[in-house]
Amino acid sequence: MIKQILRQNPKLQTKLKINNKIINSFNILQMSHDELIDFTKSESEKNPFIILKKNNNLKLITDNYSNKNNIKEWLYQQSSIFYNNKKEKNLIEIFIENLDDNGFSKINTLEAAQLTNSTKAQALNILNKLKNLDPIGIFSCNIKELLQIQLIKKGIYNNHFKIILNNLNYVAEYNISKLSKLCNLPKNSIIKLIQIIKNSKPRPIDSLKNTEKYSITADILLEISDKKIETTLNTINNYEIHLNKNYINKIKLQNNKKTNKENINFIQDYITHAKILKNNINRRNETILSVSKKIFNYQKQFLLKGEEEILALTHKEVSKMVNMHESTVSRTIKNKYVHFNNKTIPLNYFFSTKTNSKDNKHSSKSIKIKIEKLIHNQEIKNYSLSDQKITKILNNNGIMISRRTVTKYRESMNIPNSRIRLRKLKN
Repeated sequence: MIKQILRQNPKLQTKLKINNKIINSFNILQMSHDELIDFTKSESEKNPFIILKKNNNLKLITDNYSNKNNIKEWLYQQSSIFYNNKKEKNLIEIFIENLDDNGFSKINTLEAAQLTNSTKAQALNILNKLKNLDPIGIFSCNIKELLQIQLIKKGIYNNHFKIILNNLNYVAEYNISKLSKLCNLPKNSIIKLIQIIKNSKPRPIDSLKNTEKYSITADILLEISDKKIETTLNTINNYEIHLNKNYINKIKLQNNKKTNKENINFIQDYITHAKILKNNINRRNETILSVSKKIFNYQKQFLLKGEEEILALTHKEVSKMVNMHESTVSRTIKNKYVHFNNKTIPLNYFFSTKTNSKDNKHSSKSIKIKIEKLIHNQEIKNYSLSDQKITKILNNNGIMISRRTVTKYRESMNIPNSRIRLRKLKN
């Protein structure tokens, strides 16, 4: 007699399949304005049944600095949001024009202030903002500062790295014993830390070596009239996709006579491809417009009053507003720029993390700007605010954050503590 044994063998299988159509749709969604134009032209060259019609009735909205070299042009475009007056604009120009070929700053804040008839505090304020631009470490004054910025960005900077960077001469000599004593760490730990430093980029410009394009074309045009927000897509110089119906009919007529099924399938595949391409581009444009409108309406006070009013906003919150998946929102804002008040702003600039305070409306970005302004306004009066006093002022204005958070934000903006600032004021 044969015994039958029943067993359960659980098996995990992936049922969801992502076909090429969906992948193509995702890729198109995250393309920038210029990338979409290049992609559309490339696809039309592969498909004999596509006719492209260029939309060039209006002026193309783009930032163009033809008299600047590539890296400087890229920095001018990124920094267009930073200035509110001619003096700040002049400071930005002074710092950008005094970069060396490696991306290090050849001019300090005092020299920049003297050349633009500004204060040292105003020059420092602009320089700190410029140091946050791409590539990482741009405008560093030396290799030590560049390495420090990269380590901070990676979230691994600590007191051990600080000691090593303050003693780079020992790193050059590979004096592991000396560094081990200074850091109070075993030699193998020091070797690992040095390797991390060596893997960092020695020049800010190195991050852009593989980048060919620096020009930015806005995808979204934003205007405010009578406090009403008007959002439109920048379709100028875009290509509209049309099917060459005369050519299709001609091919079909010839193939009907020959009854060649392979040719008929060939035609049908290319026609389907053209329709999918057109639908994906239309869907991309609709998604960008829908997401942008929600973002701008939410950040209306920022658009009307300035950076201090920017609210905390995440991809997840926008995904709920537009009833889309969070990943779709991420793809939508990737590589997209907004033209507003003669400035080109990255769409992701409208996003900011929440603070740890009870009131989650205040964004980390707006609080940093408030801290920066408090410090700047007091230094004009030759007075330096401590982090504790800044915390008290913010708390009195309804921003309930801790002194530790104030210190963290101040340090992230490369602003020294009150004792160092006071010492500089006295000197």
